[in-house]
Amino acid sequence: MNDDKTLLDSLAVEEAIQNDESYKFPYENYKIIGDTGEIDRIINTCGVINVDIIDITSTLSTEADNYVAVGYAEGEGCIANAFKDAVGKLPAGMESISKMLSNIWISKGVEQQGNEMSALTDLIKCMSSDIDICWGFAWDESLEGQQAKATLIAVDVKARATSVMGNLT
Repeated sequence: MNDDKTLLDSLAVEEAIQNDESYKFPYENYKIIGDTGEIDRIINTCGVINVDIIDITSTLSTEADNYVAVGYAEGEGCIANAFKDAVGKLPAGMESISKMLSNIWISKGVEQQGNEMSALTDLIKCMSSDIDICWGFAWDESLEGQQAKATLIAVDVKARATSVMGNLT
């Protein structure tokens, strides 16, 4: 036995969760309103800040409505503006959202990415402290110049509560 009191602070695991197995995603377990192809795209993309199947399934709810919305923007502030565009396309108001996953896609031509991401972080902080938000970031070869895209997966808990309460009366 080794008397060395060194503690392990990380462990590399060779076998990882495979993101390319989206065909196994249990869509039938969720009520998803919007383009589920965006979920597959997130799962199958290796991002700079990666979002995977576990992030998605821990965001989605089997008891509430789940929305997928996509926003686009171009030019200065494109990341935050793409996010705002996607939020504006959600059928639920932000006050009813309990969880959100956001994946930001940008072209490699977006300048000052750090400043752009800081603006997004500030925007998210201002939205609501009650929303559990997970986010990722990836390059998108189909975007050009100063273009960004935001894919949001949002859970609307109040819509479900309202429909359940309506059934009880």
